[in-house]
Amino acid sequence: MRPSFKGLEKGTAYATTHPWEDFAETWAHYLHIVDTLEMASEFGMEVRPPPDRIGGLSTRIAFDPYRTENFDTIVAAWLPFTFAMNSVARAMGTRDFYPFILSPQVIQKLSFIHGLVQDVAKRGER
Repeated sequence: MRPSFKGLEKGTAYATTHPWEDFAETWAHYLHIVDTLEMASEFGMEVRPPPDRIGGLSTRIAFDPYRTENFDTIVAAWLPFTFAMNSVARAMGTRDFYPFILSPQVIQKLSFIHGLVQDVAKRGER
């Protein structure tokens, strides 16, 4: 099922009314996410706050997001990572590192983009 590209959360008003602009903004967010996770993986970063007894805020970024087939793996790493990075930024008195909300609809759009990337990678077209 193809997602509707009618405005990424906190996207521009233009993107909200223009599906192609929304599609482009979704690609931009996707690239921010996978590029950042790729770099975090290279540094062996993990988020393990002591009060996290059930693992909802913990993540170990030890995978290549471009080669990960399941987009849920990316989201499961991205959400705790950005929570931690936003917390550090706030402690320094600066703006959030990633000030966006990934609603279920936005995650669906990002997952669609990831599927396109995976399809091309499987065909060997880089």
